[in-house]
Amino acid sequence: YHSSKIFNDFFLTLTTQILKDKACLMGEEVKPLLISKSFDSIDDFCKNSAKKISSRFTIILPDGTVVGDSAAEIKILDNHALRPEIAKAMKGSTGSSIRWSDSLKKQIMYVAVPLFDKEALLGVIRASIPITSIRQTVFDFNIRVAASGFFILILGIVASAYISRKISLPLAKIKDGAEKLA
Repeated sequence: YHSSKIFNDFFLTLTTQILKDKACLMGEEVKPLLISKSFDSIDDFCKNSAKKISSRFTIILPDGTVVGDSAAEIKILDNHALRPEIAKAMKGSTGSSIRWSDSLKKQIMYVAVPLFDKEALLGVIRASIPITSIRQTVFDFNIRVAASGFFILILGIVASAYISRKISLPLAKIKDGAEKLA
């Protein structure tokens, strides 16, 4: 259990960093569109980028309005200002959370990064992926650890049986010799 938790935490931390890096890279591409208020182009950019990058991207204005999303129609998305990762990014730092997505109907890991033009907050870019792939990787790791543990247990039993046989056989001969002398 302990190694599984460590591996799970490590993998979640690594995935968070990867999503942050992707968001930062995509954010640099989106900034000029936010500055020029080309909101239709932002949604097109998100949809086209999704074909190249295996993550969902969402662009949110400082008031919480979604102006771009790679996986959903922005017309059906509600205001995102109160989402935990968005709220933190609106305050100027990276936000992350793992929660249920109503639009995708699955558990998702979200990482949101603020986008600034000098000191002014332009908006937030959020990268996300379903955590089913993370959970599957952790499950596969647990199976490998359990199989390795079982193999080591069997090897230990066989080694113990062999060693005890090697020790008990001479002792049995000594006992038999002592009984003959008695």
